[in-house]
Amino acid sequence: MSLQDPFHDLGRMDASFSSSSRRAAARRTRSLRRRVVRWALMVTAVVSAAAFGLSGELNGLSATDSQGTVGLQAGRTVAPCPVPDRFRQAFTEAARDTGIPLPVLVSVAEEESRFEPGARSSAGAEGLLQLMPDTARELQLDVAVPHLNVLAGARYLERMLERFGRLDLALAAYNGGPAAVEAVGAVTPATAGYVENVTRRAERIGACI
Repeated sequence: MSLQDPFHDLGRMDASFSSSSRRAAARRTRSLRRRVVRWALMVTAVVSAAAFGLSGELNGLSATDSQGTVGLQAGRTVAPCPVPDRFRQAFTEAARDTGIPLPVLVSVAEEESRFEPGARSSAGAEGLLQLMPDTARELQLDVAVPHLNVLAGARYLERMLERFGRLDLALAAYNGGPAAVEAVGAVTPATAGYVENVTRRAERIGACI
């Protein structure tokens, strides 16, 4: 009869504790990132409202805690976002995962690919959200799969929003690369039309599900 090594059980307990600690730390990091994204979107909304001279009404983009959606705070009726039904769940889950408002993701996809999962740009960007191969590898998601392409795009946009703190700069970086935005500290002329198209479309969509 062999005696069980007491240090064996202690080692397993330490390993289990370390694994649990890493998972908890990852959850805390993701929660903090979502709060940062929501805060940045709210700041963008307030600045946008002030710029257009609106009082008592938010005429920009503002995230909600419950669904991560965005819309005008003017009593609009909530309607389905204009996204093909077969991709609706992918967009909804990506918005929930990242805190990026659903109308923003929908607007980016429409601008990038017109919701064509097989779209490929001359530069090599792929899919609904037009991810570059290097970005896909960094995110460790297979962007050839539509729902993973949407998630990858949402996570990349989330990173850009965390990096630049404003939705217009994040969109410019998404479209033209973060280096160009950092170089000028503003929306570049090459991305201005893209940023305007996406933001105006998202505002026009308003609150949607």
